[in-house]
Amino acid sequence: MTASQPGSSPPPPSATGVTPQATASPAYDTLAPTVGKTSSATPRASAATPTMSSSATVTPSPFAPGAATPVPTARPSPTQAPPCSTGKIVFSSDRGGDFDLYSIRPDGSGLTQITNEPGADQQPALSPDGLQIAWNATRQNNISDIYRAQADGAGVVRVTDNSQPAEGPAWSSAGDRIVFTGWDDPTSAFNISTMNVDGSNKSRLTTDEVNRYSPDWSPDSKWITFWGLPSVFDLTTEIFIIPVAGGTATPLTSNSFDDRSPAWSP
Repeated sequence: MTASQPGSSPPPPSATGVTPQATASPAYDTLAPTVGKTSSATPRASAATPTMSSSATVTPSPFAPGAATPVPTARPSPTQAPPCSTGKIVFSSDRGGDFDLYSIRPDGSGLTQITNEPGADQQPALSPDGLQIAWNATRQNNISDIYRAQADGAGVVRVTDNSQPAEGPAWSSAGDRIVFTGWDDPTSAFNISTMNVDGSNKSRLTTDEVNRYSPDWSPDSKWITFWGLPSVFDLTTEIFIIPVAGGTATPLTSNSFDDRSPAWSP
């Protein structure tokens, strides 16, 4: 028997008597075998090597493509129309003790007293040209009459005859007729009539048993509107319209509420 060399160990014997050799592992992922099936190996996909592009680098815009940048628009300030420099407002006031007529400019200046007589001067109406004024006043026997004067109060004329009350005058668009409401006799109701500005050529439009108030002309002077009860059996007032040439009054409203004081637009 030969003695072993010191410092060296013989390789361990294998079961077969053959020493296993080291082998290199192939570049495959080994799948776990499935019972009854043949396992297969799938090669790994090799990663592509990135390359640098020679094109220029584009910096993205902070806004969406095609989106417009909103620009705030200044809101224009409303232009206030200057007050009329020549127009005047006529009204009734009891600041002097009883009701008299006054005029004032639209800016509140130029307060002027127009009438100064005993009794109540009320419901003034300026003519279309602004040169005359009509109103009702209780100057004699405490009965209301229609009066007319220049816009400054000069040349006062009593238009109705003081036999029965008359009030609420309104001018036609031509300035040649006045509509008003009044009694024809002590037992009748207030009805609508028209007359010339001097009180002549009176024409009664309504002949009702209930009062009619606040007549007003249409812009073409062909119609008149007013308010009152439809009949003695009704409890609420309505708005009516009637032809100036005469005819039947037509109700414009019909409800359970009081409708009053109509006025035409220009």
